[in-house]
Amino acid sequence: MSYAHIDDADKRLTELCRYLSQEVQRQTGEEFRIFQDRSDIGVGQQWRPRISESIDSADFLIAFLSPGFFKSTECGREVALFFKREKQLKRNDLILPIYFIDCPAFNSAKNGTAASLERQLANRQFADWREVRFEPLGSPVIGKLMAEFAKQVRDSLARSVSEPLKRRPSLKKPSVDEVGVRRSSGRRQTERAIAARPVSSKSAARIHVVDQKGGGEYTSIGDAIAQAGAGDRILVRPGIYTEALFIGKSLEVLGDGIKGDVVVQVQDTDVILFQATLGRVANLTIRQTGGGNSYAVDIAQGRLELEDCDITSASLACVAIHNGADPRLRRNTIHDGQRGGVLVYAQGLGTIEDNDLSGSGFCDITVMEGSNPTVRGNRIHHGTGVLIYREASGLFEDNDIYANDWSGLEIANGANPTVRRNRIHDNGNGGVFVYEDGKGTLEDNDIYGNDDTEVTISEGGNPILRRNRVHDSKAGGIFVHSKGRGILEDNVIYGNTDPGVEITTEGNPTLRRNHIRNGKREGVWVYDKGAGIFENNDIVQNAQSGVEISNLGAPTLVHNRIAKNAQWGIRVYDKGAGIIEDNNIRDNAHGAFKITADSKSRLRLNRNREKGNAK
Repeated sequence: MSYAHIDDADKRLTELCRYLSQEVQRQTGEEFRIFQDRSDIGVGQQWRPRISESIDSADFLIAFLSPGFFKSTECGREVALFFKREKQLKRNDLILPIYFIDCPAFNSAKNGTAASLERQLANRQFADWREVRFEPLGSPVIGKLMAEFAKQVRDSLARSVSEPLKRRPSLKKPSVDEVGVRRSSGRRQTERAIAARPVSSKSAARIHVVDQKGGGEYTSIGDAIAQAGAGDRILVRPGIYTEALFIGKSLEVLGDGIKGDVVVQVQDTDVILFQATLGRVANLTIRQTGGGNSYAVDIAQGRLELEDCDITSASLACVAIHNGADPRLRRNTIHDGQRGGVLVYAQGLGTIEDNDLSGSGFCDITVMEGSNPTVRGNRIHHGTGVLIYREASGLFEDNDIYANDWSGLEIANGANPTVRRNRIHDNGNGGVFVYEDGKGTLEDNDIYGNDDTEVTISEGGNPILRRNRVHDSKAGGIFVHSKGRGILEDNVIYGNTDPGVEITTEGNPTLRRNHIRNGKREGVWVYDKGAGIFENNDIVQNAQSGVEISNLGAPTLVHNRIAKNAQWGIRVYDKGAGIIEDNNIRDNAHGAFKITADSKSRLRLNRNREKGNAK
């Protein structure tokens, strides 16, 4: 309730709001509390933060318009805060103006001559109560006005709960060129014990206890949420609670017991829909048991701290973050999501750290549609890995991504994340896959032991890879094909079963200062119209030739050191081409060069200390 204090000198506004609260309760069957500064700010509380907190958790702002209202700095501030809240919620019907005392500036607003606040509110549908200002409160005229206004509130309340559930992103993966892809037929299982951490203590306005056995104030979590005030804490005792929870105000909901004691589960809808500025949910087992178009936890707004929970979903993803929401997910076990573990979409943000994610049917983490989360220190395993696409970004650092059926990390459709210091290993479909114009900066990662190529770049993919260790793949190290590009600098690529670097079908990356060594086949193989620029790389001690160029492959090799390979330093055959200039080629077992007559390579100023070269 936003009003000028002078307009309530006779307490008429206070009484009108009491009548309105009762009428909304009659029409909805639920309590409808109206925050009023005079009655709801306690002695000793700071009034401005308390009002801001009430706005952050309110469903509506009821504004009593008058000359005093428009001259009040604080009334203007309250409306500005609520305009911001409406924008966050993507709504335009949550400010309910009541025209109470005639105001010439407001009357002229439609003509465009009024100040900004009058003009903004004049664009809203408002209730005109000027003619009934002096009617007795119990009169039929006042009663009808209350009933009509309460009906608008009731209808808008229904929209506020249902609309966030309507938009669900398509979760179909982008099409991919599956050249060389090998599916993993099996699925390895690992048990990882996660120690339950105690919920940190925090002072709050009130503590409400929920106990199914009747030992608390409530037997229902939803009832406790409805009755709690902003900043309150709800303590839930052990039991299985089959109820969907809508959190539309700043609250804490905490499980009281060891992990697994407090279970909240529902079917056909979200288990928890969070739509407030601040909040905390901790130490719950949250189960979406199927049906509907639903998440286990839907974070549609604000900063929810979701901690130490066990979360599953038999419908869509376990956790959804969207529409600019910026939550904190810490120490949760997120597993067996029918359509994903954590889904961040529609400019979602958030910090996702120290969680255990596994076994989800689409991807354990999906980031899309311009979203930009921070994903740090998680274990992502025995599921389907991480997908970043549709112009998303994000920071991914210090994660352990392993034993997934698909690639550990996929970047596509213009996505451009930063990926640092992760371990990406033992995945069934490769380590990192960048495709369909995916970008990204990958630095200081350890990528190893994957069943397919450690890093694949295709279809316009154009990432930057710096200082990564790419090694011991059951296939190749770096595979660039189908017009893939990329800049690869200062990486160490070694011990891979297939070529350390393989470029084909118009792949065209730039490689500088990399160490490509100890591979079980060629160090570098360029073929089928592959290209690329190689500058100042060390290509040494590979089991076959250091560099092979064939079938119209045409790379540029400048200032590289190519040494101690088990066959040729550089072998060019079957119409291979390219520019080979000013390289240091030495101590290769069969010699520096083997170039067949049908090849078109241009050699210039290479230093060669070998014997037995062939041409």
